[in-house]
Amino acid sequence: MASDQRISLPDSLRAQFAALERALWRAETTHAVAGGVAALAASFALLFLCDRVGDTPKALRAALLLGGVAGAAWFAVRWCRSWVWERRDLRALSNVVQHGHRRLGDRLLGIVELAEEKQLPQNMSLAL
Repeated sequence: MASDQRISLPDSLRAQFAALERALWRAETTHAVAGGVAALAASFALLFLCDRVGDTPKALRAALLLGGVAGAAWFAVRWCRSWVWERRDLRALSNVVQHGHRRLGDRLLGIVELAEEKQLPQNMSLAL
């Protein structure tokens, strides 16, 4: 077998990876937005409770505000890391599948590794 032959993923599998990526984007975006809103809401709720008890000092108000903003920023940074800075490739998507479906994820990871291999082994079967 020539070592310069290239194996590519079938179009149907690429479409399934694209669908997985869209579903994962929706779920993680929802999680990030909900987490950011929850952090800000919790900060506001704590400030509201502190105001009911007595006069809240400015330092505590500032700390609660910074805590809420920090919580929202943490969710935003996690989302940006996954979808902007360190975008997932097919191997990472296979690992995501592997968390929920161990055997299927192992098979997908094997297929992706064979398809993305730069130098194919001499004894590899193309039919595989």
